[in-house]
Amino acid sequence: MLRQVVWSADGSCMALADSSGDLTLYDRLNADSRTLKVSKPWLESSRLLRQRVISNLLWLESSSGDEGVMLCYADATCTFLGKNDEGVLAESWKVNCRTTLPRLMKGISSAAYARNQNIIVLASTICTRVDEDLNNPWFAGLSLWMVADEAPFLRPVNDDNMSEAQRARGLYKRFAKAADGAIKMAFNEDETELVTLFLSGAVAVWQVSFRCIKLRRIWTVDELPRYSQTTRSPGKARARTDFRHPDFPVDVQWWSNTAIILCQAGGAVSLLDITGRELVNISHGSFEQFSPGCLITPNLAEKFLILEQNSTGKNWQRNVSVEEASMTGDDIGLLSEDDDNAAVSAITEVLQSFGMANDKPVKALQKKKAGNSYRLNCFQTASPQEMFTRKLAEEQYGEALVLAERFHLDTDLVYQKRWMKSKVTKISITDFLCKVTNAAWVLRECLTRVPDNPDVARELLMVGLRLTDFTSISRLNDNGTSGGGGDGFHPSDSGDLQLTLDASTLTPEQHAMIGHRRQLLRFENILSTYEQILGGGEKAVRYFLAEEYTEMRRKPPLGIALQYAHKCKPLELHTLRYLHHAELADYWLDILSGFPETCPPEGYQFLVPSILNGEVLDTQHAAPRVLDWCWKGSFSDVSDQESLAVKENLEALQATLSYRGKLTAEKLQRWAENRIREIEHNCGLIENAKQMLQVATAKQVEGLDGLRDELDTLSALVFDGGQTSLSLFDLRLLSNRQILELLDDKKNFPAAFRSRMLPFLRRCERKQPGAQHQLLDEYLSKLSTDPQETLDKCLKVFQQSLPGLPEPAIPSPGEAVDLAIKCILGCPRTDQLDQMKAILQCLPSRESMPNGDAAMFQKVTRIQDLIMCVEFAEQFGVQLSVKNLRDVQANETLVVEFVSHILQVAAQKVPGFTELEWRDIYGRYVKICKRVFLSISDATVVQLFTSALLSAGKNQYIDLAAKFFPIQPTSAPSIIPRAIPGDSGWIVHNRLSTDISSKQLLSAAKEYFINADNWKDPKIKLAEKCLELESSLKTAAGTGKLESGLVDALKVLHALGVDASPLDLWTSEDRFKFVQQVLDVKVEAYRHPDRLRELSKMLDLKDLNRVTEAVAEKAFERRDYGFCRDLCETLIEEKRSSSWELCMKLAAAEDFTDIAFKENMLLVAVANCPDDNLTDLAKLRNRISLQRIRSTQKFSPKLDASVEPIAKLILDPCCSSVHPSSSTKTQPLAKTEKRLELLSAISDPIRGSGLEVLVDGEHRSGSSAFIDGVLVDTALSYLDVDVGLSLASLGALTVKSTAEKFFDAVPPTAIIARLAAYFYGLEVVLRESPDSIENALNLSCHDLLARAPRVSTKNTTTVQLLDLFSKYAQTFSSRKASATGTTSVTSVHLKRPSPSTPSAATSAATVVTSIRSLLKGVDEKKFHANAEYRKSFLLRAAATRDPTFLHRIVDAAEEHGVDGWEVVAANIKFLFTTSGMSVTEVETFLGVIPDLIARLKARRVDFISFSGLQIQSHMTKADIDMLVAYSDFLTDIKKT
Repeated sequence: MLRQVVWSADGSCMALADSSGDLTLYDRLNADSRTLKVSKPWLESSRLLRQRVISNLLWLESSSGDEGVMLCYADATCTFLGKNDEGVLAESWKVNCRTTLPRLMKGISSAAYARNQNIIVLASTICTRVDEDLNNPWFAGLSLWMVADEAPFLRPVNDDNMSEAQRARGLYKRFAKAADGAIKMAFNEDETELVTLFLSGAVAVWQVSFRCIKLRRIWTVDELPRYSQTTRSPGKARARTDFRHPDFPVDVQWWSNTAIILCQAGGAVSLLDITGRELVNISHGSFEQFSPGCLITPNLAEKFLILEQNSTGKNWQRNVSVEEASMTGDDIGLLSEDDDNAAVSAITEVLQSFGMANDKPVKALQKKKAGNSYRLNCFQTASPQEMFTRKLAEEQYGEALVLAERFHLDTDLVYQKRWMKSKVTKISITDFLCKVTNAAWVLRECLTRVPDNPDVARELLMVGLRLTDFTSISRLNDNGTSGGGGDGFHPSDSGDLQLTLDASTLTPEQHAMIGHRRQLLRFENILSTYEQILGGGEKAVRYFLAEEYTEMRRKPPLGIALQYAHKCKPLELHTLRYLHHAELADYWLDILSGFPETCPPEGYQFLVPSILNGEVLDTQHAAPRVLDWCWKGSFSDVSDQESLAVKENLEALQATLSYRGKLTAEKLQRWAENRIREIEHNCGLIENAKQMLQVATAKQVEGLDGLRDELDTLSALVFDGGQTSLSLFDLRLLSNRQILELLDDKKNFPAAFRSRMLPFLRRCERKQPGAQHQLLDEYLSKLSTDPQETLDKCLKVFQQSLPGLPEPAIPSPGEAVDLAIKCILGCPRTDQLDQMKAILQCLPSRESMPNGDAAMFQKVTRIQDLIMCVEFAEQFGVQLSVKNLRDVQANETLVVEFVSHILQVAAQKVPGFTELEWRDIYGRYVKICKRVFLSISDATVVQLFTSALLSAGKNQYIDLAAKFFPIQPTSAPSIIPRAIPGDSGWIVHNRLSTDISSKQLLSAAKEYFINADNWKDPKIKLAEKCLELESSLKTAAGTGKLESGLVDALKVLHALGVDASPLDLWTSEDRFKFVQQVLDVKVEAYRHPDRLRELSKMLDLKDLNRVTEAVAEKAFERRDYGFCRDLCETLIEEKRSSSWELCMKLAAAEDFTDIAFKENMLLVAVANCPDDNLTDLAKLRNRISLQRIRSTQKFSPKLDASVEPIAKLILDPCCSSVHPSSSTKTQPLAKTEKRLELLSAISDPIRGSGLEVLVDGEHRSGSSAFIDGVLVDTALSYLDVDVGLSLASLGALTVKSTAEKFFDAVPPTAIIARLAAYFYGLEVVLRESPDSIENALNLSCHDLLARAPRVSTKNTTTVQLLDLFSKYAQTFSSRKASATGTTSVTSVHLKRPSPSTPSAATSAATVVTSIRSLLKGVDEKKFHANAEYRKSFLLRAAATRDPTFLHRIVDAAEEHGVDGWEVVAANIKFLFTTSGMSVTEVETFLGVIPDLIARLKARRVDFISFSGLQIQSHMTKADIDMLVAYSDFLTDIKKT
């Protein structure tokens, strides 16, 4: 529980002590509090002292500047808490005062600190009671102490009085308990006097000096003021000496040096003067009453604070403004433990605001806990006006009135405040309002205050009227104040007004008073009206509402009437009209329009005016009111602000009305129509609109018939038709046909038609004659033409129009027939035949109307015929509407298609019909065609019928159709129509013509044939039957030949092993493919060409020689050359130019040995082939010529095996690939003997002898240049495949120098140079000695190079060949010398042999020496014997960084049959993978060998393949720069 509170001098810190002895420190700059657990003594004293362990708190400040809190314990121990080095309060020193205090003092009950004198007064409990004779402060329990900066920090001030107290030991033994002691002490502002409050209730004032304390005056509890008599204190009566008595003092503080603040237990706080012997209240005997147990503070700049507790739980809001404040350690032990936290929070929150600036008010204090709240009040000095104002605020009207009378203040404020706070009654009007002397204020209250009782309201208005009577207005002076005295006004009668007051000389104040009077009169008039509306008398008092009356006073009668109409109060409005008829008559229709549309018009029908003889009847009303003097005479022209405002409001309200003015019958009729439409449009209540229509009709309002029809239609649409969103406005936008459709009901159309649609049609007929028929026509037409609708609704309409009904829907029979025909012909559905028949039955018959129009009945008959036709079609499953049939009837083409379709469906129906049934069908069919399809002739009718029978796919139907064909029994007895089971002897009279019958039979046969799956299909039999019937007709020859032939061909093809599709056989554009299939399937079919020609005739093939060509081709494929030869001779005899390919193939056949016949075949081929094939024929001619030479000369050269002639190059596999684009096909294609035969053809004497070719039947000599070009191209094409064939082609050249084209087209490698030198040398040797071919071919390369230059001739051609030989021999020798590093070959003389020409052994040794110089460790024997070893050795040697050495390796490789590009590729692989060279070094190396890079570009395809397999797979660990470099290199190789 909170016991003590103390603040620092600057107000920044606060210390709180509770009953447990704990100390809590609050720092305003720090939001968190800190609790100090200070060491507490053990008390064996009284329970009261044990409850207050810390008796007091003092905020000390030593001379050295140290600041802290001193704790005074109840056991007389003092502890000082000073700030340590960290700025935190901690225990600094502790002094035990018990050793110094006399024994008669028990502990410390209170303490006071004088900052300027640096002394402390300690109060202890004593064993006696203080009284007036007290002269020693020690016997009052007071001791004086001085604060020191060093130990002992607290020193007593010794004097004689202390010694006397020390000797009073016997007194202590005499009293065992404490009897009295100071519990409250406080220094005044000068710190020269000390006021103390004792436990006994006595209050003493002491004079304090540095060395002594002297009693100045003491007042016992009986001498203190008594305020309990003026306040009622709860509880039982107690003695004044009891601390629970209301007059017992609980707190005391200084107000000034001459006055103290005394707080008593009952809550009375007063200021007492201490200068006299008695305590005198300096507030003129008044005091401030607070809740019991409140606490006070010392004077804080002419004010002090009071902390009180409100146990009722009310919320207190009090603003406090202070300049400076501090709080001493006052005892607040009267607070309970439950209220401790709330009180601490309240004190803390408010006192923290003391440190704020002076212009900032302390916020309201309100803390709650356990149902209690606390407030902090401020008591300060005040003037009489301030006191008066405060009394008024606290509603202490008696004291306020006393103050006003004593200090001559305005008493009107008291009466005005009491009037404002009190309820308006007649008593409050008399006691308060009538005592106010300010007439303007009273008048304003009369105008603004509205009591909740009509009598009081009238009394208040009467006060205002008496205040504004003539006498009061005439007494107004120039200042606008009443001339009456201060005792209030006393109204009097006005007398004769015009004699004493001139309206033209009124002052503005008088104008205002007249305006107020008029306003009061209007209020009184409204009050009377309101009372009449409420019922008057007791009802008016019971149901009077001040709010409603206030609302009525703000409005004119017109506004009140509109308000009553809006609130749907017709009775009140009726009373208002009775009392204010003149003001409402011209606006009555607008007032009636104010009723909500949702209000039933029956409720206010008595307010609607009536019409009699074209005039509006007037209503009964009250007599007009008597006007007041302010509205009469010259005062009627006086204008005031209130009247002008009312007039402006009324005019603004009148401007919004539509029917203002005199009420007439026309205006009432227009209002009634608009009102009906407004009701329907705004709320959609059709019933209210119809009620309004009934009310208007009852009031004799005319011109509403059209609106009645619209409402009836709308009611039917909304309530019966479900069109809830439809309105009268929307209804006007709809056409009559749309309305008729909306009145329709899909679920119950008959009821809807009778109850809604038919009445609507009759209403339309009344408005406009003929509208009913037009609407029905449009409606029924739309229903019948809608494919989603049936004719059921139309049937219901016609059933409502049956003849004999009292009110038929369609009264005219002619109109009924027209509408029925329209409905039937417009219906697009196929399932409405029954409804159509029912509609026709509803029409008047010829028997019922013998005098009827014949044309009308004829229309009905035509419709019946159409329905009969539709039924006939439906019998066979053909769905058709009458509308579609009518469309078909108008087009002859569609008629034929329709009838044909029906018959086709009937014929295909399963199961079929008998002859009797067909006879009935035929009869109905003919009848329909005669009645409905008049455009079909009799022949067409029969033709369509027979066509359907023929296409049915049944034998009996075909026999039945034969009845209608002109078949001759003599010519075809087998196909005479036989009797069908159940035959009734049906004899057909109308037969078809022969041509039409033939066409039908052939067409049927064709359809059966085409639709058959194979030759076994039964449809083939039907086709044959149709063809047999067709053959029995007397038709022209040749008809049906194709169809019969195809049927026979189908069987023949099956016999030959080909199952052809009949459809394919018929539709094929080229039926020769079936002959070809026979040749492919049947192995020996080509041996029977006659049978194939017969098949071709069946297939209707015109060109039979084409069969011969196909047979010859097949014989050639079977290698039956003899049979093929005979067929070729036949084709040649018949001059078949297309057989040139066969001739070419036969000539090229190696197994066919008749060379003479081959030559003839070639002549035919050359004569007939295109120009593009002449080259191939030329090659073939040369080949055949070589065969002829071989067959005539039978040359068989023998080669010497002991020598190695250069001619064997064509047999060496290592030399088989010499072209840059090497291929994997390096094996020769021909045998050695064949190649030698080709070589022997070089010396054929007939090579250049006029080759003659036959082109286009003309003989011409062949061009040698052309033939030589062909041979060069042949040599180039065979160079990669067979070097021997290539060399043989060059040998067959007419002009040998043409071979230069061949050698120029290939890269100039060593092997090519060697081959060229050998070719030209061989040609030179053969020209000089053509008979020694065998010897020339057996010459070695060296011998041939040596022999060719020795040839001596003057032949120009031979000389030219020698020059070419010298050219290539020299090139070959130079390349060989560069490879070996020697010049042994260059010493060879080309024209004549040199004696020093090296032999073959010498040449071989030179080659070996060259290889040894390049490659170390080579095995010479294995190098020459094994080609694979030779190639692998050279490729390994390519791993070099020397460009010169690489060139030598490449030359050596080409010298020994290895392609140079392969060596260069191996070197590239070495450079980019395992060389260890940098990118710069590799690029520098590649720049030195551009000629070798060119070899790779020439073989780019092979190199790219080699790169993918051998190089890129080994570069996975290479760095990025090397990869980029190789990518650039590979890109450069790929470029063209």
